[in-house]
Amino acid sequence: MKKTMILTAAAVLLCGCAGNSDAPSARPAEYTDYAEMIRTAETLPAWTVHAACTYTLQFSDDSRQVFILDEDLAAADNEGSTAHLTQEINSNGAVVHTDGWYTGDRLYNTYETLQYYEDMSFAQLKQSMLVPVDLMPVDETETETLNRTEDADAITYEFILTPAGRTRLFTARYDLYQLGTGKDYEVSSGTIRQTFRNGILAAEETDFTAAVTVSGEPVQALYHLEVRYEPLPEPLELPEDFAEMTAGYVPYEELDPGPADSEGDTPEEILQHRLVSRLGYAEESPGVYRTEFNTNEVYVIDFNTKQFIYSNRTSRYVYNWNGDTGGFGTSCNYDYVTRTGSSECKDSVIKTLEDVKTYFEMELYYCEMSLSDLKGE
Repeated sequence: MKKTMILTAAAVLLCGCAGNSDAPSARPAEYTDYAEMIRTAETLPAWTVHAACTYTLQFSDDSRQVFILDEDLAAADNEGSTAHLTQEINSNGAVVHTDGWYTGDRLYNTYETLQYYEDMSFAQLKQSMLVPVDLMPVDETETETLNRTEDADAITYEFILTPAGRTRLFTARYDLYQLGTGKDYEVSSGTIRQTFRNGILAAEETDFTAAVTVSGEPVQALYHLEVRYEPLPEPLELPEDFAEMTAGYVPYEELDPGPADSEGDTPEEILQHRLVSRLGYAEESPGVYRTEFNTNEVYVIDFNTKQFIYSNRTSRYVYNWNGDTGGFGTSCNYDYVTRTGSSECKDSVIKTLEDVKTYFEMELYYCEMSLSDLKGE
C-alpha cells in the first residue's frame, strides 16, 4: 500500500571509484552565492509540483527492468488546506494509479479499486510521495564540483557529488529499490541540478549510477529524476460532488487490520488475505485467487501449485515461486536462476516470462511482502 511505499526488488549494480570525500574542489565563491540563494529563496503561495522518475536495472545478459513513476501534487496553499495528489506507477508494463484529495488533515484516496481515507499532516502527505519534492540544500562537504550557469531570469547550480556524498544522498533520499542492502553496493556517480527562477526553486534534476552483485552477477542501476515547480494556474477547489464521492470511503485501518497474526498464521495465509482486502482478488476455488484487468488480461495465483499465472487472450505464462522456474505452453521451460530456457523458448517469450515474475513481485509489494517472505527465507 502507499502508506509504506518501499519497493523490495533485489537488484543493483557493480561499479566504483575511489575518491577523497573530505576534499571538495568547488570554488568558495560559488557556495557563497548558492548559500545566499537558499537563505533568501521564497515559496510560491499556491503551487503544483510534477515529479517524473525513471529507475532502470540493467543485467549482465543485457536484459533490464524499468520502473517509471509520475506524480503530481497541487496545493491551494503552503498549509495544505486543500491538495490533490495523483500517481502512476509503471513497473515493466504493470501499471497502477492512485488519485487522492486532501482536506481537513485527511487524505481521501482511490488506489485502483480501493477507496479509503487516512488522517495525516500535510508534511506527511508530501512524504507519502515516492520521490522527494521539498528543497534540499546540497552541502559543500559532499560536493566535488559546483558549476553555476545563468540564463535570463534562471540560475542553475550543478553539483557533482563526492563518493561519500553521492552514496549517502542516493541511499537515504532517492533509492526506491533499497539497493544499499545488496552485496558490493557502490554508487559510482551522482549529480544534482537545482534551478531557481526569480528567487524561487523552479526545478531539480537528479542522476545517479549505482551497482551491486546479485546471485554472483553484476547489476547496474540508472536513476533519473526530474521535478518541476510551477504556480497553480487557477484556484484549487474540491470537486462539487466531493461529499457524495467520498461517502463510501472506509478508514485505512480497515484495509490493513494490523499485525500479521490477525491476517493468518503463515505467509501464504497473510498474502491470501491481503490479495482480497487490498487488491480486490476473488477466491474462485480453494487456494486459487483471480483478478481481471480487462477482457484480455488475467492474473491467477494458485497456492496449491505455488504458481503465478498471467494470461493475455489465449497466451498463458506461468511463474513457479517454489522452484523459481517458469513456462509457456507445453514445451517452453525457463530457469530464472540461470536465465536459460529450453530450446522451444523464443526470445520474445523469455522476455515476457521475465516480466511475469516482475508482475508477481509487484503484487507482493502492494501487499507489503516479498518473494523471500513467501518462501520463508
